[in-house]
Amino acid sequence: MAQNSPATQPPTHLIILCCHAIFNPSLPHADPYNADHWHLAPFQKPAEHLTFCQHLLVSLFHLDLLNRASPGSTALVISGGRTRRSEGLRGSEARGYWAVAERLGWLDGRGELVASTESGDGGDVKVVGGLGEKRGVKVMPMLEELATDSYQNLLFSILIFMRQFGNPPEAITVITHAFKEQRFLKYHGPAIQWPQGRLNVIGVNPPQTASQHDFNQRGELENGLSRWEQDLYGSGDVLASKRAQRGWDAEALKEVESLVDDPRVGGLLHWDGGRDGKEIYSEVLPWSEDR
Repeated sequence: MAQNSPATQPPTHLIILCCHAIFNPSLPHADPYNADHWHLAPFQKPAEHLTFCQHLLVSLFHLDLLNRASPGSTALVISGGRTRRSEGLRGSEARGYWAVAERLGWLDGRGELVASTESGDGGDVKVVGGLGEKRGVKVMPMLEELATDSYQNLLFSILIFMRQFGNPPEAITVITHAFKEQRFLKYHGPAIQWPQGRLNVIGVNPPQTASQHDFNQRGELENGLSRWEQDLYGSGDVLASKRAQRGWDAEALKEVESLVDDPRVGGLLHWDGGRDGKEIYSEVLPWSEDR
């Protein structure tokens, strides 16, 4: 994982890139644009890996944009766990996305951003790794390698940020599919008491026809939104089973607990939503508006 060099002030804005599959960089001539070099679920075939590359590119350039405007203001966490361990795959989604960025020339070997080639009067110029470089401030992407669903993407990325910088971010931008925006804004954010006005989502969907759009919206409503509405913390049978299938277990929980110093946050990791699964965790958290 790339480390962040000291800055006068720590970042206050967190970008979270939600990962959705594992890229295998160990294959000979591994190519992020080749679907065969990704471990895709059947519903992600034949070409959703290209959308994952778009998500990655959007997150890196959003990181660069905000840090050029205000050097050192923004950090990126690439979030995705080791979700295919049951199939013998040891790598994480997050580390695979990092490898994609390096393979495609978007990150250099030190984890610094490499911007696109620009054409000027003097010919093509490669612009390298701004990230506030002119002021000596570099905030590089961090990896979160335990999350198995979107709720965990959000919460665990905040914990990584706090472990690195000491305090929670003041604002969060999530990069994911557009059809998943509402689960973050309506359910995940409120479940962890994240202030509503400080959570944004940038959604990028795969190319889709009208019928494909309707199919995806129905699928999200039936298998995403309706599930999270009834089970805010993912501890019920259906969502907990999905986590287990993706490698979530007691060992993973211990790894997340090792990121936490505040017992109130530790309690959140074990909260199940009470009797009906919809009861908001009652302890005031470090990022709560009432803290």
